[in-house]
Amino acid sequence: MERLLGASAPALVCGGKRGKGDAVVVDPLGTVGQLGEWLFRAALQPPPAPRVCGTPGGPPVTARRMRLSDGRHLAYEESGVPRESARYRIVFSHGFTGSRLDSLRASQEVAEELGVYMVGFDRAGYGESDPNPARSVRSAALDMEELADALGLGDKFYVVGFSLGCHAVWGALRYIPHRLAGAAMLAPVVNYWWPGFPADLAAECYARQAHGDQWALRVSHHAPGVLHWWMGQRWLPTSTVVDNTTHLPNKRDAEVRRALTADGTLERKREMATQQGIHESYYRDMTVMFGKWEFDPMALPEPPCPVHLWQGDEDGLVPVVLQRHVAGKLGWCLEPILFQEKPKLFGIRAPAAAPTPTPPMAAGASTAGGGDCKREKRVGSGAAAMHACVGVLRLICVACAIDWLSGTGSTPSGLLVLMAVALAVGWFVNAVRPPPPTPCGTPGGPPVTAPRVRMRDGRYLAYAESGVNRDKARFKVVYSHGFSGGRMDSPRASQEVLEELGVYMVAFDRAGYGESDPDTRRSLRSAALDVEDLADALGLGDKFHLVCSSLGSHAGWAAIRYIPHRLAGVAMMAPVINYRWRGLPRGLARQIYRRQTVGDQWSLRIAYYAPWLLHWWMSQPWLPTSTVIDGSAPFPNELDEKNRVMALSNGMFHQRARLATQQGIQESFYRDMAVMFGRWSEFEPTDLEEPPCPVHLFQGDEDGVVPVQLQRHICRRLGWINYHELAGVGHFLSAVPGLGDRIISTLLPEPASA
Repeated sequence: MERLLGASAPALVCGGKRGKGDAVVVDPLGTVGQLGEWLFRAALQPPPAPRVCGTPGGPPVTARRMRLSDGRHLAYEESGVPRESARYRIVFSHGFTGSRLDSLRASQEVAEELGVYMVGFDRAGYGESDPNPARSVRSAALDMEELADALGLGDKFYVVGFSLGCHAVWGALRYIPHRLAGAAMLAPVVNYWWPGFPADLAAECYARQAHGDQWALRVSHHAPGVLHWWMGQRWLPTSTVVDNTTHLPNKRDAEVRRALTADGTLERKREMATQQGIHESYYRDMTVMFGKWEFDPMALPEPPCPVHLWQGDEDGLVPVVLQRHVAGKLGWCLEPILFQEKPKLFGIRAPAAAPTPTPPMAAGASTAGGGDCKREKRVGSGAAAMHACVGVLRLICVACAIDWLSGTGSTPSGLLVLMAVALAVGWFVNAVRPPPPTPCGTPGGPPVTAPRVRMRDGRYLAYAESGVNRDKARFKVVYSHGFSGGRMDSPRASQEVLEELGVYMVAFDRAGYGESDPDTRRSLRSAALDVEDLADALGLGDKFHLVCSSLGSHAGWAAIRYIPHRLAGVAMMAPVINYRWRGLPRGLARQIYRRQTVGDQWSLRIAYYAPWLLHWWMSQPWLPTSTVIDGSAPFPNELDEKNRVMALSNGMFHQRARLATQQGIQESFYRDMAVMFGRWSEFEPTDLEEPPCPVHLFQGDEDGVVPVQLQRHICRRLGWINYHELAGVGHFLSAVPGLGDRIISTLLPEPASA
């Protein structure tokens, strides 16, 4: 490995440029390298989604923030004299691992004497500024411009950058030079692939780095899509800068690092910088700084403002010889004070932030699972095993590639076989992985238009109210909608009946539906606890009634199991069943199960045995899938069929589906299927004990979705259920005229006569 890394570095570093003495790279080597890069891109998982500040489960917003034109927020911190009375206004771009609290550390006396106002900001993805998946050198410059405009800094302002944050200053000199009154860069990090560098000099400086740093920069430049995985693996060396183990030749730098490490300052800075995710802060920084630039800083024209560049000649991160070349090549950087070599101005010394307390954890992160509201964690053992296998294959491929390239290991054919296997498994992993949800109210997500309440785990539930005023109601009813439904659904009881009985009703988008936040740990238990949390947030009292429809009735069964003491009564309308409940007659359940279409059988089978595969299965076009989701199966009941055809023809069916799945079909439809038709490990309805409240079950005898024979069996086995079988009625009970009034009147006791 030493021979490979040491000998190949110059050839691999400088984007194809070679000196006269460099060996010519053999074509098969390049072919395998391309195959390896393709393999990694196909097989590796994407980085985890960021935990955006101010969103459910994300860190809280504690800083002042401004909104950018693309909807993102930038957090900022002001210092110096008041903005309105300042003579000079400066925007400061922090370095790698930094934050808005970093600054030049100019004394307050100097700031007041000169009339200096300074604003530092968390660059995109750092601290409390929203991540920007499209971050680039250009966007970094435009972020500074928008911040200056939002704060009213005037037509021109000064920019100062530190270390890796200087890419924003180079971007400003390229894209907004007309807005700059002056620019200063402190120990600006260089990109070894800038075309203006001499190839041999850049390669020589690059090769002086630790092997882990060489590979981290190489991956950042050539394969940024695998950087998150590369930095997370522990088999091969990675960045010493991220690990804070870089050799520092300057004694003061080394002493400062030891002191900041000992008192925990560096760790607190790291936690603050990466609290939304290390990928959108550190690793995005690396791909922008060491990736492919749209321009070469050494080819920039002279800007209409002075530019100062400060560099320490004992800098352990930025080679001073390359910095001299940059300043020398830019003729407008040759004024006497513009290139200042200071022996003790290494990265962590100059503008490090003062120690600050660690930001508090987000409410969702600190309280999830606390108190009575313990959420169930579901683990997909099949998916975990598959990802473990992919990790092993990756390791084998990397090890074989290194052995082969160094001339000490396996044959090319064996390596290619291993790569092909890993590629196939990697393709499968990528194919079956569902896309992340787009929660309402987050950047890029749908807007929030409905009233919402905050759950104890930090999520939000959207709801809609109907009936009489909540404070005057005799009966308070919570409604759990069915598959593809939403908060606007209800039993369709008339307003006259609701007012006569004094009924207040609240319907809500179940987790992941409509405008309610997704719950990746959704389970039967969490469905019941969501109902309880909603009732408590709205002040419905110690007891309330619960009405559930179709697939949403799993929340009713779960409420009877987990919160029976909170229920005044329960009504379930054509509740969907799980064919694998042990309490059902096996022969009858199997017989009825096989009457379904092949696509529906397989969809339910996948939901039970391999829920992690469900998203891919429902999306693939080669084999039949669920007819319920696409609305293609006719219903035996005349009214159901009429409503199905009408909903498809007037677009209502697809409109409801779009509203229900606007945050992602995985967290609404497919998560519903996995919960309802998955393993009911903690209980089954046929095992439930009689609750301290009446329970009513309404079932049509022409239901084309729920077999009436199995429903009868459940109700016979549970003698305490009040079973109402409706002759000539199908599945959609709320569409039957007058049936909503009957259900509500049956559930609620009659008012006492005077």
